[in-house]
Amino acid sequence: PQKLRRLNLMCSHVDNEGIPALAQVRNLEKVELLGAAIGDGALVHLKNVKSLRRVGLYGRPITDAGAKHLAELPNLENLGLGDTQVGDGTVRALVTHENLQHLDLGGTEVTDAGLDSLKQFPSLKWVSLTDTEVTQHAVDRLKKARPDLKVMWSPPDDGLPLPFPE
Repeated sequence: PQKLRRLNLMCSHVDNEGIPALAQVRNLEKVELLGAAIGDGALVHLKNVKSLRRVGLYGRPITDAGAKHLAELPNLENLGLGDTQVGDGTVRALVTHENLQHLDLGGTEVTDAGLDSLKQFPSLKWVSLTDTEVTQHAVDRLKKARPDLKVMWSPPDDGLPLPFPE
């Protein structure tokens, strides 16, 4: 397992109890857990896989209580939390993460208050905020504060993501 770098557990039967075994895979850089039977309890153990650079948790019952553990992944660059139950607490927990470059928060409970925290992410280059309750005004403030940040956003319920204007 020391050569394993990428692991796709999408739609698998892996649950919270199976995640601690990943900590033994010392070079694991990417894990996809879309459709796996995991929740917040898995993230308590996933934080021990320090080599992780990319984590996909799309559509899992993940909340702020579990997602805060992801801030302990020192090499994390790409985090997919789309269609989870995370909100502003997760954004605040990740704010000091030095390596995070891509963050998908589409379909989450993030609000305008969470966007204010996004201004502080040191390495963030891209964020998705589609299908959230974030307002145009908050997106405009984010653009002004971070003109280098690419933002995918659309008004609530319109369903069409719009690239952030250059």
